[in-house]
Amino acid sequence: MNKRVASDFLYSDSGYLNFLASAEDGDSNEYKMRILKHALKKVIEDELTPRQREFLMLYYYQNLTMQQIGQKCGVHKSTVSRLIKVAKSKIEKQLKYIMEG
Repeated sequence: MNKRVASDFLYSDSGYLNFLASAEDGDSNEYKMRILKHALKKVIEDELTPRQREFLMLYYYQNLTMQQIGQKCGVHKSTVSRLIKVAKSKIEKQLKYIMEG
């Protein structure tokens, strides 16, 4: 998993490290990390619009700047920023729900 993705979603202030650190159910951190990665992939596939997915992939996996994404897709960088922010918010909300459940 890309370092930027891990730091933005898996290690954010939303408590994912607490999820990984909890040992009450006896599952290993490796197993819990696989659960989080699977959940992240599922949320991206099921909850985001195609445009949000595209921008996230360009930003996180191709390491393009928001300016570069805007130029490539024919939109202003503020549009890119807004769509990425909304997408991240959706992802964090869903991951938090999954972890609490």
